[in-house]
Amino acid sequence: MSRRDWGLDGGLGWAAGLRAAAVVTAGSVAVGSLAGAAWQWAAPRVEGTVTSDGIAPDPSQALFGAEAWFGCVALVAGVLCALLAFVRLGRTGAYALLGLVAGGLLGSVVAWQAGARLGPSALAADGLPVGSRVTVALDLHAHGMLLCWPIAATVVYFALTAGFGVDEPARAAQSPPRHRRGHGRLGRRPGT
Repeated sequence: MSRRDWGLDGGLGWAAGLRAAAVVTAGSVAVGSLAGAAWQWAAPRVEGTVTSDGIAPDPSQALFGAEAWFGCVALVAGVLCALLAFVRLGRTGAYALLGLVAGGLLGSVVAWQAGARLGPSALAADGLPVGSRVTVALDLHAHGMLLCWPIAATVVYFALTAGFGVDEPARAAQSPPRHRRGHGRLGRRPGT
């Protein structure tokens, strides 16, 4: 594949392309804080027991459910970011994709940390007697879930690019229109 096939050529300079990638990355990071709040709101509450060493979460389905909800929120965020990047920056080609991957990784980390910090903290158990039941803060133990966002964004962006193409006005201006063999512009044979 050439640079043109990836959208790295076609009238868009490196500086403009990198600016577009930075905009997509920054937008994804901003969406990450909203995704963290959505995760905190949607995930099931995990209960734990106060021990002498801190809070021990119960091994339950709620722990898995909280991580599954993170994956769902990350998938939705990745799809939305890819749609917005394609609609707003479709002509940037691989630069938008670069921003989606970097922004997806950073946005996932921001969502994870924001969701964990929005919930109850470990200090909620201070002063409680050993054996008390408390709600545990959300945490992500399956770190592979952080890849849900960039993978979803990449797949959706590739699908949109394959379905609708990348708008490259410079390429269209450079290539002459193709005509059927033996026919002129209006469909008539030359000389008739």
